[in-house]
Amino acid sequence: TELTTNYTPWSHEMAHRIVYKVDVLEDWGLKFPSGTPQINAFELEGGWYDAGDFDRRPVHLLTVGHLLTLHEILPNLGETLNIPESGNGIPDILDEALFGLRSFETLQEDDGGVRGGVESTGHPGFTGAADDAFVYWTYTRNRYTSYEFASVAAHASRLLADVPGQAARATELRDRAIRAWNWAEAQTTIGTTGPSGNMSSEGSLNRTRMSAAGSLFALTNNTVYRDAFGEHEGLINPSYWQNLYGVWSMANAQDSNVNTLRDRARTKILNSANEYISTLEGNAYRNGLGSQYSDENIAWGNGTNGIKYALPAIMAYHFSPEQRYVDAVSLGADFQLGAHPSGMSWMTGLGIKTPEYPLHLISMYDNITEPVPGLPINGPSARRSECTSNYFGCPVYNGFTPNFMTDVPAYHTYSPWARMAPMNEFTVWTDMGYTTLGYGFLYGVSGESAQDLSGLTPSQYPLNALTR
Repeated sequence: TELTTNYTPWSHEMAHRIVYKVDVLEDWGLKFPSGTPQINAFELEGGWYDAGDFDRRPVHLLTVGHLLTLHEILPNLGETLNIPESGNGIPDILDEALFGLRSFETLQEDDGGVRGGVESTGHPGFTGAADDAFVYWTYTRNRYTSYEFASVAAHASRLLADVPGQAARATELRDRAIRAWNWAEAQTTIGTTGPSGNMSSEGSLNRTRMSAAGSLFALTNNTVYRDAFGEHEGLINPSYWQNLYGVWSMANAQDSNVNTLRDRARTKILNSANEYISTLEGNAYRNGLGSQYSDENIAWGNGTNGIKYALPAIMAYHFSPEQRYVDAVSLGADFQLGAHPSGMSWMTGLGIKTPEYPLHLISMYDNITEPVPGLPINGPSARRSECTSNYFGCPVYNGFTPNFMTDVPAYHTYSPWARMAPMNEFTVWTDMGYTTLGYGFLYGVSGESAQDLSGLTPSQYPLNALTR
């Protein structure tokens, strides 16, 4: 969508509105082959860019789920974000979730199947969104995508039913969710279930099916969905924070015939929160990273974005509003913002030592010196062996002084070069979604009023002004 200076200094024109509908590629982890025909052009509305790319992929629906969860926990955040939809009577967090959902509504076919997003033939070059010359196509319909869409569309429908004047929209999303479920259930192959190419996992598909079943049961009380959820209930390990959204809607189901199943779902969330707090208390830097502390795991944001591991505590607060859950989330934020060995904030625009060169093409190729604020970059990416491939980051690893492999502690292996993706990229689904949920939660439970930061540079933000 177009972003004007009414909403942000980092404005840009409408971009990537026209895409081409083809049935060339099902694997939404791969790029399209050269020579793919430019046929069946249509307008794709809504959705977010991934990171240093302009694709829109099924995993982005996870961020829709985070926003819906935030709204369900704190429904009174209101219309305070100054987004284009503000003032329409729908809380801004819910509006933003619907914006992320809209692109996949556009990608849903008449038979209910949902296409696996859009991509091009390669990574964008040295340009911002409006000047990107790449052509984008749709993937074919995909089972994982259809289940994931059914999950968040059903969740959104359930929440919209409580918003005055939104009954028709809630019904539309309910119908879309059911059609996506029915299409996915009719398929006999697993299909693509991950974003890295050639990823096809029955376990991943079943977890997504369980999530969709829980959301649809919480919405409709249809026992078909309850029974489908029960088929996969054992897949949820309380310590595996990425799976918790799969039980969220079931944990909020209201039907009296599902009390036992619902209570078990809530127990899984509470157990996971308590395990997170135990891990946090056992770490010297008070975070919940657990095994991510090992050198080989400090990469691609796993060792820096402590707040994403706080998801269980955020969810637990909904069922048991205890201060210890708020404290746990706050400590996760502290770690991300500098309470760690390097003392650097891994969030653009926040803190004295803050990232200046994120791999974010809009920030890199606009006329504003400072990057877009609020981007949770990956941060350190430790390496303990020489880089010998043709990977363009090898000069950083091999040429850094002191030696990255032998002489630099893991949390200091950082280079402020935007194109060093393991360090300076982020994604809308692995980082931004959890970060938005975490800081939105902390803001909501604080009881503080929103401050109007429009027109301010990051150096003028209240937190930064106090610390300079």
